[in-house]
Amino acid sequence: MKVDDLPPPHEYWSSLPSKTQGDAESSKLYMYVGLCLSQWESIENHFADIFQTFIDTKSHAAKRAYGSIVSAAGRRDALEAAAEVFFAEWSMIPEVEQKRFMHLLKHFSRATGRRNEIAHGIAKNLGVHIQGRVEGGWFLFPAEYNSNKTSAFAGPDIQNTWSFDLGLYRYTSDDLSHFYSRFGELAQAVEEYIVMLKREHLKQ
Repeated sequence: MKVDDLPPPHEYWSSLPSKTQGDAESSKLYMYVGLCLSQWESIENHFADIFQTFIDTKSHAAKRAYGSIVSAAGRRDALEAAAEVFFAEWSMIPEVEQKRFMHLLKHFSRATGRRNEIAHGIAKNLGVHIQGRVEGGWFLFPAEYNSNKTSAFAGPDIQNTWSFDLGLYRYTSDDLSHFYSRFGELAQAVEEYIVMLKREHLKQ
């Protein structure tokens, strides 16, 4: 996956509709939580490499400084601020590369939301009885304290047997597999961009 192949961020990282049938057991769900979070760290590592390039140093200190920024929003701000100076000072690098970087940064911002849902989710086994049958299984739900990802009150709806669920997402292992693949594609795009950026930088 290359930067130019990435679709618009708001489409690519849109939330998935909640399913009514979850996993039969928890193992696959937990496995994909781990896979997603490990893949995410690859993305962060690649952006740290970009930050080091923007700072125009071979010193590992740049990555250490980047990693000391606690929030993802803070790291994005640091990348954007460094990019502004880098592309101004190295004006021979084609302008399109700055646009490509901003496209990656928008993906990073959107993808962070999906990563946080996975990182802060809780696996639960819930069942709903519907006319003699049971729908449910293992899902990844937001924690009840997470006010940004839960509703304050349930909205009883006889047409929706899951209306009791306060969570704003309910993921199965198939949903997590979907995000794992997209995290991988974003990681590939960022890595490909780093190779190009360093090649262009060496030309100067």
